[in-house]
Amino acid sequence: MLSGVLIIILLAANAFFVAAEFAIVKVRVSRLDELARNGHQTAALMLEIHRKIEAYLAACQLGITMASLGLGWVGEPFVAMLLEPVFKRANISETLIHTISVFVGFLVFSSLHIVIGEQVPKTFAIRESQTMAFFVAWPLRCFYLLCFPFTWLLNEAASGILRLCGVKSMDEEESISPRELRGLIELSRRTGTMLKSERDMLGGVLELREVEVGSIMTHRSRMTTIDIDLPLVEMIKLVKESPFTRFPVWRDNPDQIVGILHSKDLLSMAADLPAEPDRSGEGSGWDQPPTKLDPRLLHPAWFIPDTTSLQQQLLAFRQRRTHLAMVVDEYGTLMGLVTLEDIVEEIVGDIADEKDVVVPGLELLSDGAVLVDGGVAVRDINRRFDWDLPEEDAATMAGLLMHEARRIPQEGEKLLIGRFEIEVVRREKHHLKQLRIAPKADPAKD
Repeated sequence: MLSGVLIIILLAANAFFVAAEFAIVKVRVSRLDELARNGHQTAALMLEIHRKIEAYLAACQLGITMASLGLGWVGEPFVAMLLEPVFKRANISETLIHTISVFVGFLVFSSLHIVIGEQVPKTFAIRESQTMAFFVAWPLRCFYLLCFPFTWLLNEAASGILRLCGVKSMDEEESISPRELRGLIELSRRTGTMLKSERDMLGGVLELREVEVGSIMTHRSRMTTIDIDLPLVEMIKLVKESPFTRFPVWRDNPDQIVGILHSKDLLSMAADLPAEPDRSGEGSGWDQPPTKLDPRLLHPAWFIPDTTSLQQQLLAFRQRRTHLAMVVDEYGTLMGLVTLEDIVEEIVGDIADEKDVVVPGLELLSDGAVLVDGGVAVRDINRRFDWDLPEEDAATMAGLLMHEARRIPQEGEKLLIGRFEIEVVRREKHHLKQLRIAPKADPAKD
């Protein structure tokens, strides 16, 4: 009777330590942190356990080993003792009866040990890791403190062997890489726990430090700029008709940016101008309305290298409290401009407001192909259609085509890039103006 009770206790102990071992490894630390911040004491304890995970796993192994040895010492003889009377009725010799009883007892008890003491608690801990973690936290903490000298010795011995094998400790290991995070995000989307829009947003955040401003900037050929010598009336008209609020201002040639003009500053000044000159010397104070832009209205232009990462530029925008920067290459040549909105759109997607114009350059065709302008960004195409066109070597579709062909393709010429057939629909001199992209079937999805 005593042996039977002891077996039940040892089986339960073995199951407890197995469940604790898997619960510690499987439980989500982010969820524990959230609960701990809300005052959940058991979650706070589990966080502490997780911070010392190697030491607590050593405690679990000590418990499993002690319980298993105890079960082997008590359990198998107990089962064999129960089976011997059954075999005696078969008129078999005592030696054979004892041998058969021990063998059958070993099989029966090993099965009980594996199922009840190992497999059931292990599966439960994997499926309900948080529930099991909260159940084992306090008893495991007590066992860890009671057996601390033994667990410390075991943990140090294991760590020493691992160091000899060149394995880093948990403290020396790096955090999860962005690539691994992207894999987790994509897995969450495939399993239905995350929407595509959520995946794109999180992916955009992870790419901020990998993507350079040169990849998302508005190219100089597509910038709306203002000549500082432009008549004020024409300048005001241009600003009013434009969807933008900030304009690079140049002198002599478009590469010589002398400042940034805010539309509100110009329109505020224009509102103060009288309809007629004030010849009396009273009123607005204007003897003659100005015909040129006052340079004092300009804000200093901020120039940044095209190799600046989006993460660095986002922080810089916040620190300088500005929204626009001019992009230059290594030779100081103006390449384009980048705005705070451009970077935000890399995270949340395109932001359209009531003043935005419809951006030309993309048309869906009835056969599933897409007609695009050569200046459309490859990243925009990929994000719009969830495609995988190469982004590393070119910012625009025209640039990608020229990079792959190693020349400027002729009008009507077709190139196969990955699973995409790209045709030059229209070429003007050395500019690829319009392209047709036809995706082929993706073998991975078949």
